[in-house]
Amino acid sequence: MSTNPDKPIRIVHFVNQFFAGIGAEESANHPVEVRKGPVGPGNAFEKALNENGKIVATIVAGDNYFNEQAETSKVAVLNALNEYNPDLVIAGPAFNAGRYGLSCAEVCHLALIDGVPAVTGMFDENPGTLTYRKETIIVPTSEGVSGMAQAIDTMTRIGLKMAA
Repeated sequence: MSTNPDKPIRIVHFVNQFFAGIGAEESANHPVEVRKGPVGPGNAFEKALNENGKIVATIVAGDNYFNEQAETSKVAVLNALNEYNPDLVIAGPAFNAGRYGLSCAEVCHLALIDGVPAVTGMFDENPGTLTYRKETIIVPTSEGVSGMAQAIDTMTRIGLKMAA
């Protein structure tokens, strides 16, 4: 991979309320927000990226909120993509979390429509995989978070190739 370390790839990452450290089900109605820099697993992505990429912003949304307030959520995602102008979008990984998987896939779908390469990671039975497998680059993951390190490594490798 020949990327320019003087100009790292700009990445926007999407995570749910759980991986943002906000809370579990009791926080699933958390509205979309954007935080500068990496959040939660974004820190592991930055480590895997080395000097080849930098997470410039993280979009956070509750699983319920994103899916129940779909239009508002989509507008917020598109606004964040316009503001941060990423070279790549990474969503998740969602493993086998269904609502999170649908959100990750939708974020990737929106990025691709906007002309930004995007990658997510999910278990093969995740509703996001079943719904978006033809439109979105979805890296296969384990069913649960025990496969986080492998998912991050694979998603990073594929994402860097897509952005290069």
